[in-house]
Amino acid sequence: MITKFLTPNQSDYFADHIRSKFGYSDDPYIDIVELATKIDCQVQEVEFEDEDHKDVSGMIEYKDNKFIISVNKFDTEARKRFTIAHELAHRILHFEEIKKDAFVDYRRSIAWYDDEAKIKKEIQANMLAASILMPKNIFIKYCKELGADVENLANIFKVSRKAAVTRLESLGLLD
Repeated sequence: MITKFLTPNQSDYFADHIRSKFGYSDDPYIDIVELATKIDCQVQEVEFEDEDHKDVSGMIEYKDNKFIISVNKFDTEARKRFTIAHELAHRILHFEEIKKDAFVDYRRSIAWYDDEAKIKKEIQANMLAASILMPKNIFIKYCKELGADVENLANIFKVSRKAAVTRLESLGLLD
């Protein structure tokens, strides 16, 4: 479990290590379900119907001695990919806490959360998810080749336009 806040550079380093360990070093696209499976997670698409979960994009829980990532089946493929990466990041960073209680992630901004510890965990998971899906060096390489063309970058990395823009901003690549 990570108890301190990861810096963006640490997140990028950690993601590079994970990608390299599981054979995804130089690929711009990563099969996130396959990676999650390799890191001991079962991934399932579900319909969050009840009142408590209608705004849920995903969750991770520990049940029957395994980690289960549930993703909203009605979301776009790009959103599902980021949600799976985000929940996988929770598995990597906060696994002991997940064993005690599920992590549920809503379609809301970080500002919605009122617990500072929860905010910290969500930011960490977002940073690591972005670093896994859009590794810094590969992302910068494509930016140099294509310019900061959000649509092309989103297509290459199979992420949403919003995720691509956020990554461009976090790397200081937008004017």
